[in-house]
Amino acid sequence: VFTNDDTFGTLLKEIIKFRIVDEVLGLSPVDWDSRYKASVVAGDSDTPAPPNSTAPLPFPLAVLEGPYRCPGYGADINLCQASPGLSRSANCTSLVANLNSTFPAELAAADLVWAWDKLAATYVTLSHFSGAVFNVTGWIANPTGNASAPFWASDAGLEGNVAEFVVSAAGVVGFGIRGGIWVAGSRGDANPMEGALQGATVEEKSEVWYDAVEKSQD
Repeated sequence: VFTNDDTFGTLLKEIIKFRIVDEVLGLSPVDWDSRYKASVVAGDSDTPAPPNSTAPLPFPLAVLEGPYRCPGYGADINLCQASPGLSRSANCTSLVANLNSTFPAELAAADLVWAWDKLAATYVTLSHFSGAVFNVTGWIANPTGNASAPFWASDAGLEGNVAEFVVSAAGVVGFGIRGGIWVAGSRGDANPMEGALQGATVEEKSEVWYDAVEKSQD
């Protein structure tokens, strides 16, 4: 579906796609238009900052660097410290150097970054917010055909999501993302620090959960 709409094109495509799915499967049509409009409005609504929004990171940032796995999202991701010179990983050093030359503005405020290479986002960054919680942002790398500036970044629409890490005495357990990364997990009145999903643990409250995997030398 071609919409020629950089802002809402993805949503328009989803509305049309799911309407076709309803028709093919013989289901009662869902009002996807209203559902997605409500999601956009909820994402733009103001929410109060949590009272302890300045709690320091309870562990060194360096321990979070490494590979993580979520089978539903394909290949493992490699989480890297975003500041040049901090990583001991050759893969991370290469990624950060590349991003600093091609997307310096997007990387400027980030603490952690990974290459996601999904339709939703090419790269995702995490910026520390409070305690073990980070704000999530992302962008899509679009080729320009211009050798002097080969890519431009379009926002991936991940703002409002947060990532929370779980670290035990044995090491990093993993991290979860919540705040509406998929529509079923969003709610207009939900505090992004808590999310709309119910659960006793970070993993249960998360819409997407990545397990830490054993690090290898690269």
